[in-house]
Amino acid sequence: MTLLLAFFFILLQGFFSGSETAYIVAKPVRLIKGKGKRIFKILESPETVLFTTLIGTNISVVLSSMFFTQFFVEIAGHKGTTYAIICGAVLGLVFGEYLPKEFARNFAEPFVDKTFGIFNILTALFRPMNVLINKLSKRKEKGKRITKSELLSTVKLGESMGLLGKKTSPKFANIMKAFEFTAEDVMNPWDFVVKLKKGFTDEDVKRLIEEEGFSRYPVVDEKEEVVGIFHVKDLLFRKRKLRTPIFVHSKTRIARIFEIMQNAREHMVIVGEKRNPLGMITLEDILEEFVGEIRSED
Repeated sequence: MTLLLAFFFILLQGFFSGSETAYIVAKPVRLIKGKGKRIFKILESPETVLFTTLIGTNISVVLSSMFFTQFFVEIAGHKGTTYAIICGAVLGLVFGEYLPKEFARNFAEPFVDKTFGIFNILTALFRPMNVLINKLSKRKEKGKRITKSELLSTVKLGESMGLLGKKTSPKFANIMKAFEFTAEDVMNPWDFVVKLKKGFTDEDVKRLIEEEGFSRYPVVDEKEEVVGIFHVKDLLFRKRKLRTPIFVHSKTRIARIFEIMQNAREHMVIVGEKRNPLGMITLEDILEEFVGEIRSED
């Protein structure tokens, strides 16, 4: 009887471990025909799911260890404790953790649909303890910001549970790193920027388009001072009005530059000052820092 109780609590540990994975991974849309609103209420409260499974798993581990120890001590004396530890650890890892989690990950929705009734009862039983612990451990969270490491850990957790693609976390890490870059890190040095001279002709623009293929060009005077931005589409309307350039400091973060571009609806900024330009940044330069190289159409 003692051994049967030990195995029972190993299986119960497996139930809670599988529930932890299934209730987090399950997609609500696929459960519309199930228990309806009651399931959605549980799925929308991951804290409740985690608390219930955590308490249930710990209780199961303690009780299974206790019954294994009692059984082996009765048949092997003082050596029984060692046997109990080995047996409990192996069975707990295989049948209490690994197999239930793998099964729940692959069959999350059916698992939730079939076990919701008992899980809901257990959640109700543990609710007083949940409320008490929340009151005892309540801290002021107002104004607290999530850190980058916490965000990355969340993304990695989503990967491990199959909610996100396998290569999501490296891409996410690159995006977070890119937010630290400043204008001087991504700008095209001014000496390498293709420019138009003030007083340019239509032929000058057509030649540059054939050679470089860009759609916007900064315009400078004889002193290399920036006087405006020319958009090649203005050739279609025979316009010669230059657009006002946007200047940013070399230490401005690219996230802020991206925001400036959005607000101004412009695709280009000049790094530096009118009389002392240091470089140029296009919208494509910023996007490439976030998503990698963008190949232009030939």
